[in-house]
Amino acid sequence: MSEPKLPLNAGLRDAAAAYAKQKSNHIVKLLQDIMKTIDEEMAANDSIYPLNAGKLNQRELCRRAGISFMTLQSPVHKLTTRVQVDTWLKSKLIVTKKAAAKAEVNRTDHWKEQHRLVTTQICIYELQLKEKDLIIAKQHEDLEKIESELAKMRKGRVVSIAKNRSLEL
Repeated sequence: MSEPKLPLNAGLRDAAAAYAKQKSNHIVKLLQDIMKTIDEEMAANDSIYPLNAGKLNQRELCRRAGISFMTLQSPVHKLTTRVQVDTWLKSKLIVTKKAAAKAEVNRTDHWKEQHRLVTTQICIYELQLKEKDLIIAKQHEDLEKIESELAKMRKGRVVSIAKNRSLEL
């Protein structure tokens, strides 16, 4: 025999509904907070999710938020919160390990190109430096020639003006 169902108190029903609404709002807040945190982490890591081998999906999001994956499958969240999460995940584009690996390759290619540009600039700088060194060496040779000519002129009959002035006083 089944037990007879007792009528629920209206106040109890309202309290249960309010509790469920509060719990649902708390879960949504947790997910929104972790999505914001993940956005910041990805911004700091060249749009690559730094955890879970770069794979970002519903399970990872729920794990980070500290809630069960099945929470998003419940009727309360299936048509609201889960849709928001899926939209957010699609905007991140990295949902599978394959996509994460491809993004990593693209990032690696970018940095290889940056490295190539830097090494090219270094080579150009080294060539410019050698050219400047040759110019400086040539100028030193010219200076030595001028100084030797000046020394030869001083050995001749040229009398310094400064010496003449001291004699006149």
